[in-house]
Amino acid sequence: MFLLSFGDASFLMFSVHSGAAGVLRAFHFFREALCAQCIPWLPQAKSHTKITINGNHFPYKIFYPPITNMKAVLKRGYKKMANLKGSKTEANLETAFAGESQARNKYTYYASKARKEGYNQIADLFEETADNEKEHAKIWFKLLHGGSVPDTMQNLKDAAAGENYEWTDMYANFAKDAKTEGFDEIAGLFAMVGAIEKHHEERYRKLLANIDQAIVFSRDSDAIWQCANCGHIILGKDAPDVCPVCDHPKAYFRIEARNY
Repeated sequence: MFLLSFGDASFLMFSVHSGAAGVLRAFHFFREALCAQCIPWLPQAKSHTKITINGNHFPYKIFYPPITNMKAVLKRGYKKMANLKGSKTEANLETAFAGESQARNKYTYYASKARKEGYNQIADLFEETADNEKEHAKIWFKLLHGGSVPDTMQNLKDAAAGENYEWTDMYANFAKDAKTEGFDEIAGLFAMVGAIEKHHEERYRKLLANIDQAIVFSRDSDAIWQCANCGHIILGKDAPDVCPVCDHPKAYFRIEARNY
């Protein structure tokens, strides 16, 4: 529960989230649920330089004006993408994306450790925050790519290029540096992970070729197609448009792979 104060007006708000996250979520829910017609003082509240929540002071600008449609806000930013290239803002977006991505990974590791140590509540909060960071990173990623995630063919090309750089350049040089400095075990790990990245590149390029040749759901000879949702199996050259058992679309079918 939070006590919200605008000047002389005070209100109680409830949130299942604690701390700063609870403050922000409760306020934004409160703000979105009410309108200027219902609360005459809300438009004028910006005259107050501070908002007090449980005794903590916040500048009003972080809460006002109401943001009712985040997509609309982002679209306004997308219109300026033509001027983004080479700007300081582009560099800042790249830094923000990298930072949020790293934080997301770290928090998943921290969650796993907390759960192993018996702190399930802390693990849950680490995982929740990791999900938040993922969404933050997605905002910056989209802004860096003209407003949306590129299509799958472009993503496969980008992924293959990234994996190629990692095994041909990055890890190869890292292994040399580690070897030179006497860190033989780390050098070996760099080399082995580099070999894995080579496999990743090959896999991405094969998947890209499958799309290019239109053989993701069609082969020249009979294949065993399995529905990833219900497990239904069909023998034939093509995957069905719809699974006859669970009605899931063709996208759920893939050639059965056995490792037993």
